[in-house]
Amino acid sequence: MNGYTLTWKSTHSPSPGDGAFLRPDILTGLVPNQLSQYPVRVGRHTVGLGQLFDITGKPGDTLHVKAMPPLPMIGREMASGTLVIEGNAGDDLGASMKGGLIAVIGHARHRVGGPSPTQNRGMTGGEIVIHGNAGDHAGTRMRRGLIVIGGDCGHAPGYQMGAGTIVVGQQIASDPGLSMRRGTILALGKLPELHAHLADAGLFDPSALPAISMTLRRANHLLQTIPDSVTKLQLFTGDRFELSRGEVIQCLY
Repeated sequence: MNGYTLTWKSTHSPSPGDGAFLRPDILTGLVPNQLSQYPVRVGRHTVGLGQLFDITGKPGDTLHVKAMPPLPMIGREMASGTLVIEGNAGDDLGASMKGGLIAVIGHARHRVGGPSPTQNRGMTGGEIVIHGNAGDHAGTRMRRGLIVIGGDCGHAPGYQMGAGTIVVGQQIASDPGLSMRRGTILALGKLPELHAHLADAGLFDPSALPAISMTLRRANHLLQTIPDSVTKLQLFTGDRFELSRGEVIQCLY
């Protein structure tokens, strides 16, 4: 895939307030001179993107970012393309994302795939894969799409989610699916203590839920550390105080 590589070089202080400018659907179609001059806010000033990053590559569909501070709002409302972050991401990664793929080879903070400040909905499409850990409220108000977290996840993933899928490879801190209306949370590690908002619906053979097997295969393709087969699925439905149509699934081996 063609595209640009941006390697952080800035000595500006403070660093940019948010990373919403990092969108492959906007930047990777620019010619190098346009990309270097693309305006980015730094504090009260505006600088060209070339003052913050060394730029290599050519127009395409992939934006590869290296050695950058963990900015918030990276990939906000992006609609297409591939964004690869070598390092950590700040709060609100992929906020209100519509399409494309974000891959973080590191950790992310809170509200991955949640709503941007100007939107009521979280991500409505696309895929986010995090090789490390994620903070609290991953997938808040998400409506479609896939979030794959290879490591641990903080409190209340899937908070108020309306659709979509979250896969967590290791531990969830607490309260998965709190106030969820629809959607699926797949726990590959041990679930925390579950509260009254979830109801135990029993054990199922994976063949009874083929969509889950398909999701695990896709997660494995994206991360390559996610097992794509399990022996049993323990299903919990909820949130019982909402529509009770969402689901939290514990994968058993």
